[in-house]
Amino acid sequence: MSFTKELLEQVKTTAGIVEEHPDMMIIGFTRDEFLQDTESLIKIDEEIDNLKLTIFEKEGEREDLFKKVNESSIKARELIKLNFGDDSKETKKAGLTPKSQRKKYTKKSAKELYLEAQKKMEKAKAKMDAEDKEKE
Repeated sequence: MSFTKELLEQVKTTAGIVEEHPDMMIIGFTRDEFLQDTESLIKIDEEIDNLKLTIFEKEGEREDLFKKVNESSIKARELIKLNFGDDSKETKKAGLTPKSQRKKYTKKSAKELYLEAQKKMEKAKAKMDAEDKEKE
């Protein structure tokens, strides 16, 4: 069985009952060991919760800093393009597509547009049919 918060609550409740009734007969494990292990489990769970909180806070810090740095990086890439030109090796290194490698727009024929629309209609019909079957 894997750890869940619900199961931890059951263990805590069980340990509380065992602790309240020291005269209760226990077979298969020792009372003190069970109570110690339960305390250790609770402490580990609290440590994990604290670590999760720390991670959450650090991820927030990282996200905020990334937004700031990324904005500066975008501006810097634009400046690289302006300073070195659209087809420079610096522009390519900065992750921008050189002007000479950009795709040229080609107008689609009426037949190509019709075939694309027909494929989209078939997909939409299949999706609607699947949704109808799920409802039944």
